[in-house]
Amino acid sequence: MWKSRVLKPSVSIDKVIVSEAMGDPPYGGLPGEVQAFVMQAFSAEYVPGELPREALIASHTLAYEAEVYNGGHASGFLGNLGVDHARWDLIAEGLDQIRLPGSAEIFADFRAFARRHPFRLASWKREYPNQDPFFGALDDRVYAEPQYCIVMALHAWLGDKPWIERIPDSDYRALNVARCLVPPHPLQQARRDLRAPQVHRELRALRKAVLKAKRKPRG
Repeated sequence: MWKSRVLKPSVSIDKVIVSEAMGDPPYGGLPGEVQAFVMQAFSAEYVPGELPREALIASHTLAYEAEVYNGGHASGFLGNLGVDHARWDLIAEGLDQIRLPGSAEIFADFRAFARRHPFRLASWKREYPNQDPFFGALDDRVYAEPQYCIVMALHAWLGDKPWIERIPDSDYRALNVARCLVPPHPLQQARRDLRAPQVHRELRALRKAVLKAKRKPRG
């Protein structure tokens, strides 16, 4: 009961602050600025229900494109972000909102594969090229789409959102350096205390994996 009370949305962020000098996509623009704000909010222990839903959609949809370009659906997207159906819901909604039918169809096929073939999906944990060939075929379809089409479409979609507040770059930099873009959550410490056991478990698992790799015979 204490856990649910601590994690229950209790405050809300109504504005996402971005710099007026954000530049243009694919290496600048609104999607990256919004994602940076969302990540800082998560670091301050806000939960998704306390942020503008469209900001979450933009952040996760941008992450999807970046990870697929970085390492494909297996090593990149699943390897770095794992299986997260709540995130996948937001990505699917994002691709629909920005009207990219090709990308939306690719992602829908990925989700259908995950539902129908969970054991084949789990091959993302293997080293390349021992992953299921479905992933490679899916990646080829992504690379056949116009490059950076998702970030470009996100930038246009975000252009008139009332929850985005643009401020002078000097003010933005000062707030960002001081990590004051997002005020600390009132339950920040309680939420960090709640996450601590999970963090310790993940660190122990990482140490074990590193030690195991060091003991593995070479050649």
